[in-house]
Amino acid sequence: MANGATGTDYQLKDPLTEVESRLVSQRESDASQAGQKYQDINKRVAHVLGLFSENRRLTEAIAADPSSGGLSNEKLITNLRRAADISTNGQYTQWLTTRYSNGDFQLSELGRVRDAIAGYVTHRTSLPIQDLLRYTSLAHLETAVLAQQSAPKAESKKALAKKQKAEGAFVVYDGDDGKVIGLKNYDASKLYSAGTRWCTSMASHFDNYFGSDELFVFIAKSGGKYQLHEKTMQFMDKDDLYVWPKLQANKPGASNETDAADFQFIKRAIPFTFCARACEKLGVATLPEPDPDSDNPKELVYLLERKSEVSAAQLESMARSHRFDLVLQALRHPSASEDTLINAISKQDDVSILCRFTEQIDGLTDKALELLIKKGNHNLSLSALNHQNAGVKATIAAYMNEGDLVLRRVAVQKSFAPTKMLEHAAKNETDPVLLGHVAANNNLSLDALQTLLLSTDSYVKRSALRNHKVTTSQLIDAYNEDSSVAVAKIIISHPSSTPALVSKAFFRSPTSFKVEIACKSEVTPAVRFAIVNENISDVHLAFVTKGPVTSEDISQIWARSDDFVVQAACLKSPACPIDIVKNQIETLDRRNLKHFAAQNPQLDLSYLAQIASNHKSVIVRDAARKNFTERGGDESLLKVAVKHRKVYM
Repeated sequence: MANGATGTDYQLKDPLTEVESRLVSQRESDASQAGQKYQDINKRVAHVLGLFSENRRLTEAIAADPSSGGLSNEKLITNLRRAADISTNGQYTQWLTTRYSNGDFQLSELGRVRDAIAGYVTHRTSLPIQDLLRYTSLAHLETAVLAQQSAPKAESKKALAKKQKAEGAFVVYDGDDGKVIGLKNYDASKLYSAGTRWCTSMASHFDNYFGSDELFVFIAKSGGKYQLHEKTMQFMDKDDLYVWPKLQANKPGASNETDAADFQFIKRAIPFTFCARACEKLGVATLPEPDPDSDNPKELVYLLERKSEVSAAQLESMARSHRFDLVLQALRHPSASEDTLINAISKQDDVSILCRFTEQIDGLTDKALELLIKKGNHNLSLSALNHQNAGVKATIAAYMNEGDLVLRRVAVQKSFAPTKMLEHAAKNETDPVLLGHVAANNNLSLDALQTLLLSTDSYVKRSALRNHKVTTSQLIDAYNEDSSVAVAKIIISHPSSTPALVSKAFFRSPTSFKVEIACKSEVTPAVRFAIVNENISDVHLAFVTKGPVTSEDISQIWARSDDFVVQAACLKSPACPIDIVKNQIETLDRRNLKHFAAQNPQLDLSYLAQIASNHKSVIVRDAARKNFTERGGDESLLKVAVKHRKVYM
């Protein structure tokens, strides 16, 4: 900003006006009366004079300014009003006086001050701070004004609309009879919807339609507008009315030559959209030769489906499309190499598309997954890290993402997490959850594991106990130190645990924990032994009904347990030895359990037919008949069984 003229150029000149002469010569010390006294000059300026006429800081600033000429406070204020306040009502005089009294400028710099005020007036609506009084110094105001003066000029509405049309759309057909435009974004949709009643002129409706398929706008030479959305098969005129009936009937109306010309244009142009269903509906059988440099996703998908050789550059360009179907088709094309995939990922900015093809492309390499993780999006990174092909590179990239703790926690759990990375985490990380995952990872070195076993954090210490490198003696020491259920769970499932240690941990645990263990889908031999030899019915019942019970287990539990419910569960279990089941049905012992035995799914159907027909107990017969029927037994077998009656107890 250029400096202004010297202070003498802006000094108050004589003769003073009558009002100014009276104000200067008749000063009063009573500040409370000053505002009333100065009201004749101007309400705003009078207020400033009232505030500063006896202001000591202003007097000192005048004395320190060699260009002031020893002016009085009143004359200084009047000078600022005339020389620098470009408003018609003195609205900037108070700020100018305040800034002068604070030593921001001298009278010799009034040209600079005036320029700053002029810049403020010009750019006020675009300044970040629009209230002048909130600028705390002249330099503060100058900086803000300069930033606005340096900013590029905003485009005119007409130029902006033209730019939006060009960038937000692509031409698929351009002939003497009209033009067909493919839309890319809402701005273009809003512009091309002008003069129509299409709901796609509203952002939410546009997103709904465009999210599922392309939108094509047909602009006839006559000025008629039509919009096609193939996914929903909606083809609408500018009044948002369906045009399919007229198009298919080829009867636009005998008296309407405009419609007839428009419809002929539509039938000539529609093949260039490559909307196969729409073309089929109009009886168009042949589509034009697809152009690999086209912007139309439908055209490019059509090309990829029919062309076995496509250049890497073209595939990479297609993989940057906003349309996921095209991206997927390009990356799955026979011509697509790993380099094509890598380059496509690096240039694709649509995170939603990247997430979808991370989930749907099985051939992603560890290097490609590493690049996806480096994009920095949490959901995308998590999807890439959990991909079946994720390896060391992807894991390290995820761990190096300092801003995503959840992702880093997942990374250190991976079975292919490198030892060096885990050692770094064990040494430098402070998050207990992350350290716990590190401690439990079997790739962790023995030295780092030993350090985490000595951690004062109980979660980290217990996680370290889960590591398969922990020895039996370390497990024994840990259990002797802490015999809680949490440690018992680790002991029972740890591969280094001995049968004696497992039994000790199991028998000293509460019943609820034992039941939980008995219900697991897999148990070690030591745990199986402990469960079978347990004397608590709830544990036996849980194991028989929900656990991985074997026929040998059933035999032992049947022999040990006197609990009615447990015995009934044993008899109904598919694992129950068939001789136990039949013996229960056919003997006098435990008569009240016979109907449970008749429900066993392993009983032979012919045997069930005999029981259902001949057993003395109605309850047993009913149970056997139900079992027989539910398993698809032939009703004729029941009649045969009656003829060969055998009496059962």
